[in-house]
Amino acid sequence: MSSIDAIQRRLDTYFQRASDNVNNAAMNAAESQSLDDMHSFVTSMNGMSVAVNAATQQTTAHHNLAKAIIDAMP
Repeated sequence: MSSIDAIQRRLDTYFQRASDNVNNAAMNAAESQSLDDMHSFVTSMNGMSVAVNAATQQTTAHHNLAKAIIDAMP
């Protein structure tokens, strides 16, 4: 069970970092409006997309596992 907890912590940390990166990039792009800052924002949004996809996959796996356990009960 500890490996599942470790995976959950890593996903949570990755999601938080991705969210922070998007927020920082958005603030930088809004302040300076340079192409580099806009590119950083797009890159950060791509990272956030990966984090959201991982969270979705995790939720789906958790749901399917719980459903399989319930369905296996007599």
